[in-house]
Amino acid sequence: DARRTIWFKDDTPSIGLATPTAASSTNSPSHTTPSSTGGESNARRDENDRHERPLVRKITTRDPWTIYIHKALVRAGHEAYLAIRRDDPAKLVHIQRTQGDLTLVEKGVQKVSRFVHHAFLGLLDVLHHQSTCYLVWEPAEFALDRVLISRCRIREDELGHIIRPIIEGIKLLSDNGLVLPGKDLAQEHIVITQEGHAKICKSSEGRSTFPSLPRNQASLRLADLRDIVNQLMRRNGADYRWSDDVLDFAARLGEDYSDGQLERLLQHPLLQCQAGDGSLKLLANLVNKTAYHRVVFRPLPAALG
Repeated sequence: DARRTIWFKDDTPSIGLATPTAASSTNSPSHTTPSSTGGESNARRDENDRHERPLVRKITTRDPWTIYIHKALVRAGHEAYLAIRRDDPAKLVHIQRTQGDLTLVEKGVQKVSRFVHHAFLGLLDVLHHQSTCYLVWEPAEFALDRVLISRCRIREDELGHIIRPIIEGIKLLSDNGLVLPGKDLAQEHIVITQEGHAKICKSSEGRSTFPSLPRNQASLRLADLRDIVNQLMRRNGADYRWSDDVLDFAARLGEDYSDGQLERLLQHPLLQCQAGDGSLKLLANLVNKTAYHRVVFRPLPAALG
C-alpha cells in the first residue's frame, strides 16, 4: 500500500511523531512570503525567491545517520525516511535514497538548485555514503492523491491555492526551456505541507532533474493538471455547484499555452485569491483526520547505508 507509513522502533525519545501531522517544513530554503492579488505581490514574491536562492549545492561525503535519526518510512510525493536532526529534534526532514552515477546525480542537483522556488519542494542537502546518495528534502504532509481518498470537500479558494503554484512552477521551467521529468504529472507529484502550501515533488529514479523542453510540452503538463482538477472537482460530488470561474478555468486548461502564454492563465480570477500563510492548513488537517492510514511497525534496521 503506497499510503502506509512504516515506523521504526528504537530507543530515541518520542517527540510526538505518532500523528500524521507531525511533519513541518519551517526549515525550507524555499519558504515564500504571503502573496495577495495583483502584480505587485507577485513581483515581491519573485524578488524574495531570488534573495532566498542558495548557492549551488555540493554533494557532501558523510554518513547521513550521523546527522539524522530515521523515525519512519513515509510516502508523500516520493518514498523517503522521516528523520529528525540529532542536534535539533524539532527539525524534521525527508531523506530519499538513490543509487547511480555520482556525476549524473551531481548534475541533477546543480540543475535543481538553479530553480529554488516556492512551487517546488525544497532540497536542503545532498549526502553521499558508501555508493548511495541521500537527498534531504523539506518534509511534506501528504501527496494530493490522499485528498481523493479523504472524506472532506474542496473549497474553491483551496482549489485555487493548489493550482496556482503548480502553474507557476511549470511556467518557470517553460520560460527556461525545461519541463518536469517523466511522462505525466499526477496527484502523487503534488504535495501539501503542514504550513498549508502546495508544492511540486517530481523526481525521476530518485534524481530530480529537468529535461529540455520539447514543443508543446507545457501544454501537455496542463492537460495533466486539467485531469487532476477534474478529479478534485468530482470529489465534491455530482450535485455540488461550482462557480462559473471554476468551470471556465477547467475549460481553459485544455487550451495551448506552449508559446510563453502561461502568464495570462495566471491572471484568471480563480487564481487571484488571497494566498497568505496557511491557505491550505485546514485542508491538510482535515485530510489527515479523514484519509485512510495504515501504520506498520518494524524493528529498526541495523544499517541503512
